[in-house]
Amino acid sequence: RICFYLFAEVGLPFEDLRLYRNAETYHQFVVGTNQYPNSWLDYCFEIPAGKQVLEWSLAYPAYYDDKFKDLEEKVEIARRERRLSGHVFVDNVRFFPHVYDDFETGDFSLQKWRQFGDGAPWVISDVNAFGRYAAHAGSATDSMGMSSLELAVDLGYTGALLTFWVKVVSNNVEDCVWFFIDRQKIRPWFDQEGHYAHYTHYIGEGVHRLTWSFVNTGKDPEAGAWLDDIKFYTREGDDLLRPEFRDLGWKGRDKGIGPPGWRTAS
Repeated sequence: RICFYLFAEVGLPFEDLRLYRNAETYHQFVVGTNQYPNSWLDYCFEIPAGKQVLEWSLAYPAYYDDKFKDLEEKVEIARRERRLSGHVFVDNVRFFPHVYDDFETGDFSLQKWRQFGDGAPWVISDVNAFGRYAAHAGSATDSMGMSSLELAVDLGYTGALLTFWVKVVSNNVEDCVWFFIDRQKIRPWFDQEGHYAHYTHYIGEGVHRLTWSFVNTGKDPEAGAWLDDIKFYTREGDDLLRPEFRDLGWKGRDKGIGPPGWRTAS
């Protein structure tokens, strides 16, 4: 899923903005005073998994009109129609999610999870925050010890915002879930009267190891922990001049019949 903000200043009645996916028109925006107010609008589109080439293209309608086969004729028509008195801006391009696991497969097959520790292994449970399933540790007579669930993620050049839901149920204050990033303790969760807690944390670029460890003292035989709806959200395009965005593969093309090419602006 891709989301972005589009802003069109008034005075562009003949402009045509298109979003292409893999060189084919994916969505057409008719940018003009009657279609857009002088404000930012947020758009979201579903795109398939896998490598995609996305292109925002601004041109005049004559350029797309099949009646004008000759490029020079298109150029002349575009120049006659030209009444530029505004601009089009695209900002805050986001892709959702970068990595995720909601355990709705009923197992741990969606991501390359690793389990370790001297406690009972994590399993799939129907005590979930969303959907049907969640990951679960504890609630067994042989579950005393630490049960760890670990995932390695590559967040590329941009980093990502991590979100997940976690729940701990125990009558013992020492039972908890610890969250680690690259084996560094971030924070614990204790019993919250049976409620899921939502957590967000920004993680920088590169490869990271994320670990959720349930520490079970065994003093409460009903103690348990649940983990659900793990997602990573990336944000790209809010400042294309930053080195990490230049490396993402942004490319500009100018056919020469419209306004100046895309550039950064404040």
